[in-house]
Parts: sequence; C-alpha cells; structure tokens
Amino acid sequence: MPASAAGGEHLQPTRTYPSQPALDLDPHDRTECAPRRAFVATIAMPKPDFFIVGAPKCGTTALYFYLSRHPDIGMSQAKEPNYFAADTVAHRTFSTLQHYLTNFDRAAGKSRIGEASVMYLSSPAAPVAIRDFNRSAQIIIMVRDPVEVLHALHSQNLHGGSEHVLDFERALASNEPRFWLQGPFRGEPVGGPTYRELVRFSLQIARYVEIFGTEQVHIISYEEFAIHPKTAYEGVLSFLGLDSDKRQDFPVMNANRRVRYLTPHRCMRHPVFLDLKRKFPRLARHARAALDVVNVVEERRPAVERDLRRRLDREFAEEKQKLNALLERAMQFRKTPKRSLYLSD
Repeated sequence: MPASAAGGEHLQPTRTYPSQPALDLDPHDRTECAPRRAFVATIAMPKPDFFIVGAPKCGTTALYFYLSRHPDIGMSQAKEPNYFAADTVAHRTFSTLQHYLTNFDRAAGKSRIGEASVMYLSSPAAPVAIRDFNRSAQIIIMVRDPVEVLHALHSQNLHGGSEHVLDFERALASNEPRFWLQGPFRGEPVGGPTYRELVRFSLQIARYVEIFGTEQVHIISYEEFAIHPKTAYEGVLSFLGLDSDKRQDFPVMNANRRVRYLTPHRCMRHPVFLDLKRKFPRLARHARAALDVVNVVEERRPAVERDLRRRLDREFAEEKQKLNALLERAMQFRKTPKRSLYLSD
C-alpha cells in the first residue's frame, strides 16, 4: 500500500506522480508562490538519467557498487530509494521529489547519474512515473531463474524481518499478511507484491519496453553477470555511452546470510535499539558488529528440496521460455555474441 499522504493545511502541488507528492513544500509557507519556489529549487539539483529497476536477488547491489566507482558516474547515495514505487512500497524513505533529489547532491558534474531500486520492476506505476520524470531515461533490468529468485528472496526476508514463515514451501503458499518483525516499522504491515507476483518478469519487462522502447532498455541475466561480470559490466557502460574504466576487480556482493539466533538479531533492530543508535551511533555500530560476528554466518544457501524444485520448475517453465526469448532479442539488438547466458533449464 502507498504511504499515506500528509494531511492538514499543507499546500499541495498542482501536478503529482501517481500516489505521491511531487514536491517537498515548506508547511509554514502558505503563499501562492510556494509551489513555484519549490519547483525552481529542484531545477538546479542533479537528477538521475538511468535506473536499475530490478529484479531483487539478481545482482543489482553488485552492479550499483561497480558503477558507483566509475569516474564518470554518480550513483544515488542510498540504494533502494524507491521514490517511484509508491504503489508497491509502503514505507519509503524518500516520499517527496526534493528529498529524493538530495540523494544526488554528490553527483554534480558527472556524465551520467543513476540509482537502483529493485521494486520498480514489479511496480505498475513506476515506468510511467519515471517516464514523466525523464522521458529519455535509460532502464537497466537484471533477471534470473524465477525459482532461484524466490528461494533467495525468502532467505533475505527472513534475515531482514519481513517474513515469519520459516519453511520456504509454506511461505510461498501462505496468503497470511506479513508484519515487520524488526526495524523502525516493527508491527506494521509489510505490504507489496506476493512472492509469485514479484517474479512475473516477462510481463514487467514488457511494461518498460512499451513505455521506453527497446533502445532505452538493457536486459541482463544473472547467469551472464555471475559468469562474465566484466563483459556484463562493459556492456552496461556501452549502453550508457561511457568509456571503460578498465575495472578488473568484481567482488561478490550481498552474499547469503544465515542468522543463528533470531531473538538477539531482532533485538538489534528493535525501535528501542534504533533510538539508542541515533543517540550513540558509534556504540551501537560496535555492538551490532560484535553480535553479527558470532550470530550471522555467510554461507551457501541450501538447495531447494528436490520434489519442490521439480514442481516449481514446471510452474515457471513458460515464464523461463519467455525470459529466454526476451534475452535473445536483447542480445541480437545490441549485437552481443551468443553464449550460454540464458536461464538454465
């Protein structure tokens, strides 16, 4: 569900993006010129011209990190600002345009400016909102075998406190509402798409291609990115019209994490602790780091149970065929040599 809009006597701008305010107005400035001043204030601010729109668990964190080190690229200070996904992200850090654009203060003077928010891909409103913001924006989409995404996403949600059903198969089948178990929104509904809705990639890609055209959409498979990260990275730079920075190091980012004991893990993300973190940031950072050393393990995710894997493969067989067709057309469009970079059967 979208975040609720501010009420009261605040002035409202005359033009908004779907379900979200377009400008950050001063609530104490009730003159007729307030919207114009707020609009003028955003004109001089650096603005993104390319977007990594998803999907989750497909390598977007790594690509965001690599691009942020390129000398001609300015990436948003925060990954996942989610500004244009008001319809699918209930709790957005940046709900006004002016606040959102502060993410790019350090990008002034860069040839290209970008951000990465994985919920943009599954958001029906995001493509239109991004187009209204910047019609010439370029879109980067990263996809992966839907079954692998589901499994990885369930593991991440358990770690992040947005999932309480420990068993993967039961979590996929469950329609019960999820509530945040930790963090600043503890006790509030998580909202957003279901697991299966998140991996309808062919439909989601079609929305972006329809709105932006093939020329402005660049599709990468996770398999391509994992096997040949340098080639995939150079392909993104070419898509953005940038020269290579000769990068040779492509470290693995966002590895799978398993929590040994959930109770202390969630205590560190309880609102009380988060309040202490604001008052004593260094002490809180050291306390959390010390706990994570003994309580959080980076390890390979266990494989999906064989029978469940077969059933899910059958369920998503048609989706994988559609994705492979989209990937092949994308490679033909950008004249990429054919390699074994499709989603595995």
